[in-house]
Amino acid sequence: MSHVLEQLNRVHAARKMVAVEVPEYGWTLHFPPLTVADRQAIRRGVNPNDDSELMINGLIRMARTEDGQPFFENTPQMRAALNQVDFAVLMRISAESGGTALSGDIEAEFGEVEAEALRVALVSAVGDAPALRKVLTKASEGDLLVALRGLLQTVSLAPASKND
Repeated sequence: MSHVLEQLNRVHAARKMVAVEVPEYGWTLHFPPLTVADRQAIRRGVNPNDDSELMINGLIRMARTEDGQPFFENTPQMRAALNQVDFAVLMRISAESGGTALSGDIEAEFGEVEAEALRVALVSAVGDAPALRKVLTKASEGDLLVALRGLLQTVSLAPASKND
């Protein structure tokens, strides 16, 4: 085996699962690191604009019990039940499963964000920029919330500046 393959295998074997508490349902989900192969499998056959279905596919494929067994069955009944989970809860699980959880106070406030109000504020903020207005108008509520979560994570994980 080549030196590069040995390094890859060593690193892959050492990866740890991330535990995510879901108090709303009394679950503790465990997630292995998302690989390129996992990402491809999750996206296969799903409309790339259907963020809810992508998250549910990801949850079914990646969520594990503590001993590494699949947490959710891949059945129509399970998919229907997972479609009833609050979108904010799915987003939090998704974010935390990648090890990028927001602080508790930011997470609590994020759960109260009204997606349509966010859209109106963003459209107002871009003023007379027709291309930006068009994108914001067409963006799904899920895309807007995912974008806001990404911004919050980036800023909250950035090193503090002297002016903070």
